[in-house]
Amino acid sequence: MDWDAIENELIQAVQQAFDRLRILTVHEQLYALCLSVSEDGMGIGLNANTDPFLNQKISEERAIEEITLQDESYFRWSSAEWRFEGVGNEFFQPLNNELTEALLRDEQQEISFEKLIDAMIEALRHLRDARGHALKGVTLFVTITDSDETEAIENRSAADLNAPDVAQAFISRFG
Repeated sequence: MDWDAIENELIQAVQQAFDRLRILTVHEQLYALCLSVSEDGMGIGLNANTDPFLNQKISEERAIEEITLQDESYFRWSSAEWRFEGVGNEFFQPLNNELTEALLRDEQQEISFEKLIDAMIEALRHLRDARGHALKGVTLFVTITDSDETEAIENRSAADLNAPDVAQAFISRFG
């Protein structure tokens, strides 16, 4: 696989999807934005959340049952609980198709998954460089769905993509 080409496609898709997201959140401030992918390397998507949505979610959950600080942290940082999942999927579709075809041809190897994670981190780094004014105060990270490696990759990517104080707050999110 041509990882430079994949990284370039990913950089473009992330910027296009983020521009779409900005239209959807014109009156709201984001606090977190991540790229997600499944453990098998398929289905890259852009996800984001806002404080108003988080507060609403926590209020709804409290109306049903008592929730802990750990529950609140889960709602804050789990992209499956966020308002925006898979924003601008059409921009990622060509790349997702290419990765799916490679997987079906059995070309996807563990080392390739690491390269994919690195490309995702690099795409978010380029996004911060290109759209930094719109990302002030926003925590960026990469996540994997349903993997034992999720927290380690989230922490590594957050450390790479954010100011040290923001990264440390993220890394210590579960106590």
